Amino acid sequence: FMGSVFRVIEDADLLKPSVKYFFITPLIYFVIFAICFGTLLLMRYLEKLGKITNYIRLYAIAGVVLSLAGLVILTYYRSYDPDLIVLIYSLAPALVLTEFIKKISPSIRMTYLRSRMYSFAIFSFLLDSFTTYIGVELMGYTNKHPFSSFLASIFGTGVVMIPLSLILVM
Repeated sequence: FMGSVFRVIEDADLLKPSVKYFFITPLIYFVIFAICFGTLLLMRYLEKLGKITNYIRLYAIAGVVLSLAGLVILTYYRSYDPDLIVLIYSLAPALVLTEFIKKISPSIRMTYLRSRMYSFAIFSFLLDSFTTYIGVELMGYTNKHPFSSFLASIFGTGVVMIPLSLILVM
């Protein structure tokens, strides 16, 4: 989720070059990994020192705080009135598909997809895919990733990235 929020910050041109290049796919995946893994290591280290009692809880809180900080930045610097229809058309299908995957996971021998961690990862990828599709196809944004643009040009639509993202995350 944090990665999606930070990508939107870059898409909204709120970052200056050369920082902005770290928030474009594929580099953003490495940046988000570094932030998350670094935070995880720090929390684990603080637990070993006895400064905190539950490193997982603080790790989760750090993720929520960073995500909310990104949302605050987007809200503060927005240059348009928010369109709730976009939220509904991206959030609702991502939630429905995530629940569907959880429901069918035993029948496809992937029961682990029912865990909160995997469900949230699936939801995040789907939300990113749906918002990208809506932004590119309906709102006039451009896809900066060459592979996504290539696939969209072959299939005539960026909707192809939704099942591809789902397959990749699973």
